[in-house]
Amino acid sequence: MLIQSRQLDLTMLFVDIEQSTLLVQKLGDSYAELIFEYRKLMRLSVSQFSGSEVDVIGDGYFAVFSKPEDALKLASPEVV
Repeated sequence: MLIQSRQLDLTMLFVDIEQSTLLVQKLGDSYAELIFEYRKLMRLSVSQFSGSEVDVIGDGYFAVFSKPEDALKLASPEVV
């Protein structure tokens, strides 16, 4: 049996909240709300720039894009 495959070129974007451990200590229970809002914002932004969420662990966020320029647009300081 011949199995055909296709190659996909994807751009990966990894996002992490800087010094999140300090934020947990400082915010306490409020940190959970921050993470909830952060994930909501990331999902909206990734979708807006034609990306797809791959995985979310803690404050880490992993998404892929079919066009590198879409990932770069999301990662630009003007978006933040």
